[in-house]
Amino acid sequence: MISRPCTVKKTPASANFIVECKGLAREEIGDDCFEYELWARRHWLAENCREFYEVTALRDRGRLVGRKFSFECATEATGFKLSFATRLGPFR
Repeated sequence: MISRPCTVKKTPASANFIVECKGLAREEIGDDCFEYELWARRHWLAENCREFYEVTALRDRGRLVGRKFSFECATEATGFKLSFATRLGPFR
C-alpha cells in the first residue's frame, strides 16, 4: 500500500474519490510494463497531489486484477483519471 505522508492526520475514510485501474498487475501486463506503469502513476501522485491519497490492491474473487487509487480531493482524482488509462490489457 502506498500513502502520502501528511502533517494533518488523515484516514483512508477521507479518500472518497476512487479511480480503479484494472489490469495494473504484474500478472496481467508483465514485469517491465507493470514497473513502468506503476512508476509513472507514483511519480504523478508525488508531483500533483497535495491532499491525502492511497493506493491499494484491486481484487476480483481473491485474485489481484489491478490497483485502486483513492483520493481525498476530487480535482486530484479527476486529473489522475484524465492522465492515465484505467484499463490495461490483456483484456479477458
